[in-house]
Amino acid sequence: MSDRYNPFGLPYLDRPAETPNYSVDSRWPDQPSVADAFQMGHLAHTDQYAPTTYAPFDAYDRAQQAQHRDEKQQQAVQRSADVARGLAGQQGPADIRPVVGGMKMADMAGEMLAPDDVLGASTLFNPVRIGRKAIPAAAGAILGSDTAEAGGARDPRLWSSISPIKLSKPLDQMAHRYTDVRAPPIPRFINPEDLVGSHGLFTPWDLSAIGKTLTHVDDKALQNPVRLHGGVGFQEANPGMAAASEQAISRRLENEAERITRETGKPPVIIPITMAPTGVDASHHVADPLAQLVQTAPVKADDLKAFNDDMRARVAAMEAKKKNPADRKAWMDTTDPGFADYISSMKGGMTLKALMAERMGLAQWQAKGFPDVAAVRHAVSEPALIEAPRNSVGMTFARYIPGQGLLKTDHPSYPHGVAGQHMGQLASLLPFGKAAPSIAEGLARVNAENMAMGKKVAIQPAYHLGRPTEGVPVSQYFDNEWAANVRRHWGEKP
Repeated sequence: MSDRYNPFGLPYLDRPAETPNYSVDSRWPDQPSVADAFQMGHLAHTDQYAPTTYAPFDAYDRAQQAQHRDEKQQQAVQRSADVARGLAGQQGPADIRPVVGGMKMADMAGEMLAPDDVLGASTLFNPVRIGRKAIPAAAGAILGSDTAEAGGARDPRLWSSISPIKLSKPLDQMAHRYTDVRAPPIPRFINPEDLVGSHGLFTPWDLSAIGKTLTHVDDKALQNPVRLHGGVGFQEANPGMAAASEQAISRRLENEAERITRETGKPPVIIPITMAPTGVDASHHVADPLAQLVQTAPVKADDLKAFNDDMRARVAAMEAKKKNPADRKAWMDTTDPGFADYISSMKGGMTLKALMAERMGLAQWQAKGFPDVAAVRHAVSEPALIEAPRNSVGMTFARYIPGQGLLKTDHPSYPHGVAGQHMGQLASLLPFGKAAPSIAEGLARVNAENMAMGKKVAIQPAYHLGRPTEGVPVSQYFDNEWAANVRRHWGEKP
């Protein structure tokens, strides 16, 4: 049976892919024979030929991993695009060249702004990425992560941006179960020209799925199934609502939308940008399953105590920064019979939930039998977006409805909504630089100035949108030139 993605039954793809028979000597590109490569494998254990000092080994492994990552991501994008075209009544495979081009442009930016020696670094809650390279954030603590597997190159199937450490198994082998599964709605597409004359107001968006209830995480049953509220489908599933979050975040978005409406006479378009796959940690989607699974996980009592002591100290230090003591939350031990209910009933608490997932997902706790955090993230996320470039734009749009103030929602994690009417989605995702060139150019200028002064941390769009950088706009005006540039990016004539 063919192992290639072949949704239209093309005969030349309906056969097994060829498998190279030179796996040993291809591991060492500068060796002419298998015998020499075998000897080089022994020498690699010495200081003279160790991969950390012998650059060709490390570079070749990295290239192999990057190639596999690119192929896997392009297949995921192709599947998603084909499904969208099919649901829209269009035939034939979708053209994903504009999306692939955007991925390459993001990687080029990453090469310029993120040096190789920080590849794979991550921050306290989310990796800060430029393209698909990770760099440390200003206030974040760099986490430890495995950088190599015993014996040489990483198995690329066991590494994903969904986790800073090696996966327990490939994502496509994780067996999650759901009930109450709703068929996805037929996509509604908009054109770049539909946005001309408006301002775009961007907001970070997690990758959670919608329209089903999670009952098992990789065959581990949840005592209380978790309903998935989205993510990417939130606007469409909640008519009259453009976004939702904690009160402070929604209030900031509402105020900015009102300002733009007042100054321009036209309500802006609220546009989500994709977060890292770990962004979902701040919601009930990850917190509720973890809170249930940790109470039945095969963890020793001493290890549970150590984890709870660590969390208690970190949460206390974090919550002490809040000005209002009534807003501060305390850590309840995972061994407490009411722990799962405590997490589930917590309104807000985004930072506490994210911290729990981030700490529990570290190698030191995963090795002691704590729940598989990567598996939980995978179970609650939209699969086609997990490896999508961060800060991508186009998955959904909503026109802001002024004058309604904050709305109450039934979302377990995000109780305050911003009014808006769902418009649709673009045919292909856009990199942030193409969707919001004014903001991207402003950030690039500030980041270049900071790097010239010795600062190695790049300000990311999500951080800027929450804490605006002086001199950089927070919205993008869409004119005819913008629409034409988007068309050119897609390889079309404007």
